[in-house]
Amino acid sequence: MSTENEESFILAPDYDNYYSCGEEEYKAGNLSIALQKFTQAIKLKPNFAEAYYYRGIVKNDVEMRKKQSPNLRQALRGALEDLAHAIDLKQDYAEAYYYRGIVHTNSSINKAALEDFNEAINLKPDYAEAYCARGHIYNKMMDYPAALADFNQSIKLKSDYAQAYYYRGVLYEKLEDYQVALANINQAIKFNPDYTKAYYARGEIYKTLKNYQAALTDFAQLIKLEPDYAYYYEGRANIYKELEDYQSAIADLTQAIKISTYRSYFYVARGNIYKELEDSQSALEDYNQAIRLDPSNAAGYFNRGKARAHWGDEKGAIKDLQEAADAWLFEGNTRLYEEAMYSLGQLLE
Repeated sequence: MSTENEESFILAPDYDNYYSCGEEEYKAGNLSIALQKFTQAIKLKPNFAEAYYYRGIVKNDVEMRKKQSPNLRQALRGALEDLAHAIDLKQDYAEAYYYRGIVHTNSSINKAALEDFNEAINLKPDYAEAYCARGHIYNKMMDYPAALADFNQSIKLKSDYAQAYYYRGVLYEKLEDYQVALANINQAIKFNPDYTKAYYARGEIYKTLKNYQAALTDFAQLIKLEPDYAYYYEGRANIYKELEDYQSAIADLTQAIKISTYRSYFYVARGNIYKELEDSQSALEDYNQAIRLDPSNAAGYFNRGKARAHWGDEKGAIKDLQEAADAWLFEGNTRLYEEAMYSLGQLLE
């Protein structure tokens, strides 16, 4: 006959089952359920390095799915703590160093990210993903030769690695070698046909090259893949503006506003198009709304000031341009401060 303690032991859930369920839920994209499963596995086995590792990944992904976060670095602290715990429990855990580097990258802590990727590569010299991620950090640090060497090594180790082609393409775009950039980003899309970052980058390159129809095709694909992401509509609106198709640009910015009503920038951008069309009422309404949403929006004051000057409201224009100049001075943006002061000086002559 079993004792009460023996029965409890027999009936106790297996931490490996919780861990396996967490993996399955994570792969299925059910992050909240995965988080619960990994937490339960850790509760049953507090020294479970792999469960801390996966829970750190889930916590990172939860925050990154939000697209915008008022304080992303703070929000990602839980992910960093879990990955650090995984490393404490398993010193040679290359994957945990790699993913902690990813979270440091997402937190814009580049030096710590670089150290983590170095350690991941030391522990696992054929780690293609770590070379790619380290190359991305070198690119951000403007060490382009080191970045290119890492991207090349990543592709050598994993010839179908879409992200490495994408980052190498972005690097060549920075260097203004647009044809090589396009060749790399084309490869990224070939290996990952749903790679939104690659479509966005290629669309922007086509825009730079004034191949507007190709750019529109890429932004249409972006919107098809993620129809609720406001910035894709704003990007396409910029292309329509270059083509002087102002009604299509307004339609896209209106959709961006519908998705993200709190983004003051979209109102400024739409107001600028209304100004081009000499629709003073609509332009001023949009500038006013941008400033209501963000009273420190220097671009809103600047563009409203320019519009008021254009339509003869000199007093209102002077007030707005001074507000814009003060805001940009406070932000330390010397170029835009000088632009606002120049416009203000023209009115005061």
